[in-house]
Order: sequence, then C-alpha cells, then structure tokens
Amino acid sequence: MYDQGGGADAVAVPPKEPSMLGPLPVLYRVTVVVVALLASLAAGAWLAVFTPVPTPTGTGLLVGLGLGVLSATVLVHQTPQRVR
Repeated sequence: MYDQGGGADAVAVPPKEPSMLGPLPVLYRVTVVVVALLASLAAGAWLAVFTPVPTPTGTGLLVGLGLGVLSATVLVHQTPQRVR
C-alpha cells in the first residue's frame, strides 16, 4: 500500500500484521495467557505425579510453567511491522 500523493514525499504504509489469533482485545489476550499457563501447570504436575519416572512435583510444575510461558507467548505475540 502506498500513499496516493506520489512524488518525492510518497511514504510506504506497511500493512498491519495481526497476531496469531488476530488483533485481540487486552482482556481476551490476558484470558488466553492465563488459560495456557494453568493448563500447562496442570499438565506438568500431572506428568510429574503419574509417570513412572520419579520426578518431584515441583519440577513438573516448573517444566509446565516454562512450556506455558512459551505457548502463551506464541499464542498472543504480535509481529513487528516491517518498513519496506
């Protein structure tokens, strides 16, 4: 998309690139992050308790928290606008 004025002062207007889930309002973004973190914490604790590998529950929670932060970041990240 370009400014229709033309000439030397024409400025390129970069298109808006939405996040993975689209341009969500702040409340929905926070909700997505909280749900992702809670689900991953629960999954990490469940794996630590119910797998045959002896793992402390705290370690499962930390692994779940790390994966939750990663997945929440991927879900609501916004790509920076590129100037052409």
